[in-house]
Amino acid sequence: MVVQFILKTISAKSTIGSGRKGIGNRMESTRRSVVKAISYRFFGTLTTTALVLLIIGKIEVAAAVGLIDTLFKVVVYVLHERAWNRIPFGREKSEPEYAI
Repeated sequence: MVVQFILKTISAKSTIGSGRKGIGNRMESTRRSVVKAISYRFFGTLTTTALVLLIIGKIEVAAAVGLIDTLFKVVVYVLHERAWNRIPFGREKSEPEYAI
């Protein structure tokens, strides 16, 4: 229910989304990327929690592992993205619109 509220709030009221990324006509708004990231993280946490619950059998432990896993992976993701921003591999060099 909380996730549905967040997704509806982001998609309906957010001003995020003016930025676009993609190639050619296949563009994706920033808002869509944010919603996809939240959705992916939600299902990743749900999967981790369910697996721990099946293996350990204690809901408290499963919930704690799910929460720690989520927080840890968000930090790792941000660090990973920041590192890749420094790597020129695969980036196209943009030409200026005009030259003097």
